[in-house]
Amino acid sequence: MVFEPHLPAAGQTDSSIPPALWPGVGLAGLLVVLNGLVWTGWPLHLFAVGILGLFSLGCLGLCLRRKPTGRGVQAVGIALVCVWLALADASGRLLPSVFVSAHPDAWSYDAVAGYLDDFGRTRTDGMPLVDQFATHLRETRLSSSCLLALGKAALGPGHLFATHTLFYATLLFVTFFSMSALGACLGLPRRWALAAGGVSVLFGWGTNAIVIGNYDNLCFIALFPAAVALLLNLAANPGPRPALLLALIVAALFYTYPEGAALNGPVILLLLASLFRHAPSFKRLAGSLLLATTTAAILSLPYLPIFFRFLANQIGTTSGGDARPGSGSFPGLLDHRLVPAAFALGSEYPRAGAGALSHAIGWGLLGLLALGVVHVYRRHAWIAPAGATVLMLLLWQAGFARYDYGAYKVLFCHAWLLLPVLVAGGYCLFTRWPRIPIVLLLGGLVAAAGLEKWRHRPARVWPQTADLAALGELPGIAAITQDTPVFLDVHDGFNQMWAATLLRSLPLLVIERQSYLAMPHVQAVLDRGRYVAVNASAPFLLQEGSRPAALWQNARFSLTRSPEVFVRNVENPNGVETVDGHPFFWIGHSRESTLVIQAAHAGSFSLEAAAWWAGPSLPEHGRRTLVVQDSAGERNIELNFSSPHIVLHLAAGENRVRLHIAEAPSVAVQANGDQRELLLGMLGYFLKPLSLP
Repeated sequence: MVFEPHLPAAGQTDSSIPPALWPGVGLAGLLVVLNGLVWTGWPLHLFAVGILGLFSLGCLGLCLRRKPTGRGVQAVGIALVCVWLALADASGRLLPSVFVSAHPDAWSYDAVAGYLDDFGRTRTDGMPLVDQFATHLRETRLSSSCLLALGKAALGPGHLFATHTLFYATLLFVTFFSMSALGACLGLPRRWALAAGGVSVLFGWGTNAIVIGNYDNLCFIALFPAAVALLLNLAANPGPRPALLLALIVAALFYTYPEGAALNGPVILLLLASLFRHAPSFKRLAGSLLLATTTAAILSLPYLPIFFRFLANQIGTTSGGDARPGSGSFPGLLDHRLVPAAFALGSEYPRAGAGALSHAIGWGLLGLLALGVVHVYRRHAWIAPAGATVLMLLLWQAGFARYDYGAYKVLFCHAWLLLPVLVAGGYCLFTRWPRIPIVLLLGGLVAAAGLEKWRHRPARVWPQTADLAALGELPGIAAITQDTPVFLDVHDGFNQMWAATLLRSLPLLVIERQSYLAMPHVQAVLDRGRYVAVNASAPFLLQEGSRPAALWQNARFSLTRSPEVFVRNVENPNGVETVDGHPFFWIGHSRESTLVIQAAHAGSFSLEAAAWWAGPSLPEHGRRTLVVQDSAGERNIELNFSSPHIVLHLAAGENRVRLHIAEAPSVAVQANGDQRELLLGMLGYFLKPLSLP
């Protein structure tokens, strides 16, 4: 089979680059520059204005050199509509709105972005909690965080969540044009190449990548199709210009997501073998690729010392077991839902089903994909073994390794190959059968796939947060607190992490770190930060929900004066429940319950409760002996239910008061099957200062 390389359009010279590739080239250049600056250790805000200015001038110069045509304006309009619909799918709102992924990874990228923007990657101690957290990621992939940092500089500190929305929109926009350029290189006519871009934005795994916070993956899929398109263009027209542009994109990919390039290695080797076999000039192609490879290596030098260690660590974390990263995110890829799930129709999520319609759509798309392989094979013989390679990788991850997240990565990282070929299958039908029935068939398939994706939105693992406005209002408390410390008593992981980011300029004392802030391996790192010691006192307390006598409150949070003493948390093997709107927990015998108490000063305090209940695990009598261990040591208190008198001796700062019942239970299992030790119940517990003689 003879390979027919992509030829320049009419009126172009041999060295010209398809206009659809320029968004990818521009993004790649931006990422290489940002990474180069970051690895020097300088804070990005020192260069942000200059970078934005130069990038804007470059875009303006390109527009002036290539005057926008009607077709170009049309392509941009289609791209913007596709981006809008994709963002509507990800956010759940038909009208464009500011949103951010609820997955902790999105916050992690933002934390690194703030750290790089304000401090650079050489500072390691004495920063606010969020920036201190970011230091443990300072030798990983930084492209996405660099791009977010630039967005922060462009939009300003008051538009935190808008920065992420702009990030999504930018990468989806570049993906549209990169995929369109690749579709044209694979032989699709202009309109069908644009369709390939639209399908990639709307029906690929891009929405899933946004939902689960895979920012590096989004950058990768925006750049890799442009790299392949440039490679095909270079094979037809060897020369220094396409070689240098290819080098720029390859270097950006190396900084962004080298694992994706490694995953695509077998397919790219097949492509290169085909290019060399059918190249018009073997020597010119080899020289151009040598120039591209050498230049990419030079541009990637700052990252090389870290890349191999990081890649080895990533491979090690996916070696097996349920603890593998992302495991359980897309279980639909491991069972009977595989076909519709492989096309990201929504069946991939844990709580999603796959009915007859899902399977019909999935098998219809699979048929188009197979037809597309046959159609593209006529000009690109490498497409068949490439498709077989992707299938084997998918079966390896889904069938043998039983790793759903690995199967997702195979599908996502090869979307540049699968989606344009899928569109080529539709084009093949369109050119060989009566057009009106085929248009109705393809249109119905696309509409059904879109409705299926929308119908499965409630089943997503990480649904988007509906109300970000309340979080965005938090910086307003600075006018009240000034430079005095604030206790952050917020126990929802999403709220706590983003509140810590929004309030990073305040002396913030975080109570009971949650989610990524609670990971064991970052605790030593966090303890070297500024304003992290919870054993200090703070005059203000920020909590979730409405509170009486609040100094400030909105739909989600309340700011009050910090009480003299309060229970920060209850660590209880029997759990903590809510009864009649009040917190409640059972104290047992064999395992201790721990009250984490914050006291402004040392002293004695009375432990009170709205009600004390003798539990059903010891029904013979109502006597309970409470064993208390506090700062004064351990002692037994015979509990008087009518007038309990429990005195706690506390030190200033954080106290961990341990409680258990001296009497052993006589009933091991309750009538309802409950096997907990239910000996003493505390409802609506609180503390009161106590003056002792």
